Amino acid sequence: MGFHFRFSALLKQRRYELKQAQLELARARQSHDQALSAQKELGKKIILWQETWRRDQSKGITVNQHLLSRDYLLSLERELDRADLRAAQKAKELDERIVHLLECEKKVKMLEILQEKDLNAFKSGCAQRDQKILDEMATLRREIR
Repeated sequence: MGFHFRFSALLKQRRYELKQAQLELARARQSHDQALSAQKELGKKIILWQETWRRDQSKGITVNQHLLSRDYLLSLERELDRADLRAAQKAKELDERIVHLLECEKKVKMLEILQEKDLNAFKSGCAQRDQKILDEMATLRREIR
């Protein structure tokens, strides 16, 4: 009779959940990286616009151009604030995914340790049975002689 782990189905399910948690973490990391990239691009865009605006002001612009430029810069800054908020939310989600992954790894490791203990107990039991049979055979041989 071969070894059969009593929680093999549960271990299989936990390994599947671990794989899913790894995929979710990868997606969250990618989403977080995209949010940081968007945030960085907006920062660059604001700096570029401020330089352009200063250069245009030094050349002389109309009041309407000045007001439009100022409003555009304010809208970019509001968009940057929203990007900061999205990046913070993505960072929080990333942290949650990391915690979830660690919990899944812990559950799988716990079952793997239990499986190893059960396997060792099974091997020990088999070895004891084999030794008992060998001892009985040796005793019978002595009695026959």
